[in-house]
Amino acid sequence: MALNLRVEHVPSLHLLVLLLSAQNNDDEALQLVEAALDEYPDNLNLLYVKARVELQSRGGEVRFIILFFIGYKSLE
Repeated sequence: MALNLRVEHVPSLHLLVLLLSAQNNDDEALQLVEAALDEYPDNLNLLYVKARVELQSRGGEVRFIILFFIGYKSLE
């Protein structure tokens, strides 16, 4: 409902990704978080949740670490 009122509300996007992931809709969660990151590439919450969903769905702790540090370095 919040996203219907204001589609660009980042905390609501973040929560929707978390809900999709919790329901094991990892592909849909990744699509949504990637689209959100196109608009908000420096948002650490979105970067973190993307890495966590990828870790959960595809495995690979290395990918999690790489995404975290790429996101961190882009803010410097």
